[in-house]
Amino acid sequence: MRFLVIVMCALIGACSSTEDNAVLVKLPPPALNHSLFQPIDIEPHTQLFSLDMKQQAAFYEYVQHAQKQGMRDDKIVYNFVESLLSDFRYDGATYTASESLQHEEGNCISLALLVQAYADLIDVDTSYQVITEEPVFAGQNDVVLLASHFRTKLFAPKVELPENTYALRASTLVDYFPSSSGIVSGSASRDDLIAKYYSNHAAQALIDKDINTSFNYLNAALRFTPNSLELLNIAAVLHRRAGDNYTAKALYEYIIEQEPTHAIAISNYAVLAKIIGDEDLLFSLQSKLAALNPKDPFHLLQLARNSAQQGYYHKASSYILKAREIAPYLPQTHADMALLKYQQGHINKALSEMEVALEKSGANEVRTRYQAKYQALQKLQSH
Repeated sequence: MRFLVIVMCALIGACSSTEDNAVLVKLPPPALNHSLFQPIDIEPHTQLFSLDMKQQAAFYEYVQHAQKQGMRDDKIVYNFVESLLSDFRYDGATYTASESLQHEEGNCISLALLVQAYADLIDVDTSYQVITEEPVFAGQNDVVLLASHFRTKLFAPKVELPENTYALRASTLVDYFPSSSGIVSGSASRDDLIAKYYSNHAAQALIDKDINTSFNYLNAALRFTPNSLELLNIAAVLHRRAGDNYTAKALYEYIIEQEPTHAIAISNYAVLAKIIGDEDLLFSLQSKLAALNPKDPFHLLQLARNSAQQGYYHKASSYILKAREIAPYLPQTHADMALLKYQQGHINKALSEMEVALEKSGANEVRTRYQAKYQALQKLQSH
């Protein structure tokens, strides 16, 4: 499963040795309560990109042949990986580079690790783009995580240019993931990719209610992106589930201070407010959600869910329709509308919406989930 939130760093003013000068200091996030979780061994980050001798040998043989044909190094990596993917299964699993080859499957993070592994073998420079897609809602509205995937840019070898001249460096963009919908939301580094591997495992373990494994992967991810609001949001959920509401609250407060429009953290914080019975805080958080700029389809879908939970079905429908207008390619707008129609007792309309969601979902794990919902609605219709 794939997860991402844009990282923001807070800056606060602090007095220096003179009254006229102010020093900007980055506020660190609240400390995590490690005593709640047992340490376990997880794969080291160097293992994520490692390939065994047989896997390396096959690539080097291809490289020798391609270089004799005059093929550029970035194209060599691209073409070789593409040649491996004819029987590749694009499921939701996050594997290391070597595991992806062994299993012939993996998600976009797995493929990015694989591409990077081959690029490392022949010193091809890389960078990454982050593509934000539809949100993934895990559990009974217990935690909300935002989906994304990475795609890799492989750079051609550097070319010597005459003095005082400049040219864009040639490159090859790698995006093997079958879902073509999404929005480019920023760039990423190798550390971000490593953190994403660990955070994917942390998120999956969280969904599986294995908070101990989740925390260990989360802690590994934080070593590479310590100020990631995405990871701190997962940390807050883990602490709440472990019974430490104090630390969870501090983490949510920090996230919202850094990014006041962070709808996912606000939504999760509202869950905590409801659990601890803080009605004033819950009202404040729900007001924050309602006041968000309704131009992001992901935020609109969350607002729709909040409205539906309170019984405001007409308002929920309007939020979903607006999200659909902004991002008509998102199957989630139809899946959420199907749920809304089901809650109102309109089974036929719910089925129609799920049919469209299935058509737009493509061949991935989301489609499997939608198919199960569609079949459940069909059974209800037949009774």
